[in-house]
Amino acid sequence: MSGIIRSASQLGKRILRAYLDRSAAHTYGAFYSKVREIHGKDSLAHPAEGEEEWLARWATIGMPAEREAYRLWAPLTAPERRMDIVPPTPCNRIIERILNPAEYAHYYEDKNMLDRIFGRENTAGTLLHCIDGYFYDADYRPLPTPQRGEELELQGLFASTPKIIVKPAVDSYGGKGIKVYELRGAQYHTLDGKETLDAAMLMSGFGRDFIVQPFMGQHAFYASLNKSSVNAFRIVCYRSVADQQTHLVSSILRIGAPNDALGSITSGSRYIGVTPDGHLARTTMDFWGVTKDLVNGIDFGEREIRIPDYEKVKEFTIRMSERVPHMRLFSWDIAVDEGGIPKIIELNLTGFSTDMAQFCGMPALGPFAGEVIQHCRARQPKFLLNLRY
Repeated sequence: MSGIIRSASQLGKRILRAYLDRSAAHTYGAFYSKVREIHGKDSLAHPAEGEEEWLARWATIGMPAEREAYRLWAPLTAPERRMDIVPPTPCNRIIERILNPAEYAHYYEDKNMLDRIFGRENTAGTLLHCIDGYFYDADYRPLPTPQRGEELELQGLFASTPKIIVKPAVDSYGGKGIKVYELRGAQYHTLDGKETLDAAMLMSGFGRDFIVQPFMGQHAFYASLNKSSVNAFRIVCYRSVADQQTHLVSSILRIGAPNDALGSITSGSRYIGVTPDGHLARTTMDFWGVTKDLVNGIDFGEREIRIPDYEKVKEFTIRMSERVPHMRLFSWDIAVDEGGIPKIIELNLTGFSTDMAQFCGMPALGPFAGEVIQHCRARQPKFLLNLRY
């Protein structure tokens, strides 16, 4: 009987995996359709040099790569690096799940846990944790949690902080569910003045798990790119399966749109590639890879711009990655405060995005694609029998 149950369980896992594989492929099918709409219907129609070799290489991890990915990013990538372009669907369905075990990932991603794991001195600071519907202060000490209909004096709770940001503890991609408020008189209002934050809104508008933080002041260099938003890096690090060393494999800098407080790509912000020595690329991108040199009055095509103290940002990000031993692939949002100190905004370990780095000509795994393919190929039989979703 136990053999029958085990076989049924394995069959169920394979059926579920096939369903999720098709779902992931459909997601990126919609992405490529939008790319065709924006860049022209023939933009992905023609094979690129090296395409068949690339497809054969990535097929060895157990899931076919979508050829549209190579056709999209090969023209933007140096010829010697094109075999390392990472196909998004196999990355999300196989690579991510082998490198970053799902049973641990969500704990590390939870914004309420960042202070505890990495230390408050390394984050943007906290005014309030709400965990499973209960309030805690910045030191995780329990606070009275208001009951339905009960008033709450927010100005005192948030220590009269002039500007705050409220974020869901998880699943806030693209700024989803995030709101910024500023103190006007004795109440907190959204920047457009249309919404007032009160106890009812705080308890019902952000779910049972959220965090309230001071709106972070940023270093003058980043403020010069856009003052209204915190212009943060998206930095990817990889802890090698070959030598256990942590490497920075790609870095981009988001630049907010004027008067936009969130600075997310989906709210009109743009991003720009960062070279290993800290120079900004000569053009910016939007979510779909459309380039633009002149942004916020700065012509990136005409100026060579070097980020101050970029080595400090790199060292910080690698050091923070080394505090997460269960994981190998890290996608960090890092900002630099007014004093020039790097701070953690967010850590992403699931839903790994290959797009932004590869639009900037940087393969998403840097020069480590070969060893990742080999590692996933070796782990594949165990992975197929031990799926966790």
